Amino acid sequence: MKKPATPKAKTKLPHAGTDRPPLADRVFALLVGNWVIEREIRPKGRFSGSASFVRENATTLHYAEEGVLTLNDGRSMQGERLHTYLLHPDRIEVRFADGPNDGEHFVDILFPSDPDADWPLCSGDTHFCLKDTYKAMFCFETEDEFEVTYTVCGPAKDYVSHSVYRRVKTTA
Repeated sequence: MKKPATPKAKTKLPHAGTDRPPLADRVFALLVGNWVIEREIRPKGRFSGSASFVRENATTLHYAEEGVLTLNDGRSMQGERLHTYLLHPDRIEVRFADGPNDGEHFVDILFPSDPDADWPLCSGDTHFCLKDTYKAMFCFETEDEFEVTYTVCGPAKDYVSHSVYRRVKTTA
């Protein structure tokens, strides 16, 4: 059973000086690095693994995840996923980077226009895939933790995927 969420104290996003870049720029920069993923896929199972966001250029990040999917019946299998994150002035666009939809738009992560917005920052979007619908919610809790929830429904799919990403700390 999942523990109830504890309220988190609101903190300002990190910045330098008074000319703060837009939130999309700052969150985009914070994504770069390595993350541990714990994902619950209700009612199917769990996924544990790792992810990395690697900068290609000022507006492109390559996302790769890998890990083990354990189904509720005990079967386990390797899993992986690739996406491309593209920075726009007011949002971060997520595109498919593998499979039959490679290069196509998936969802957008939108941000408030107020550069002084507090954590957590949450953004929702919807992706329509043939007859199935993916409702996405991104919540950036802190610089070192964010959550992504997909509620998927339609004639072929019916599940909720909730992922918690925690930054891998490097020691100097």
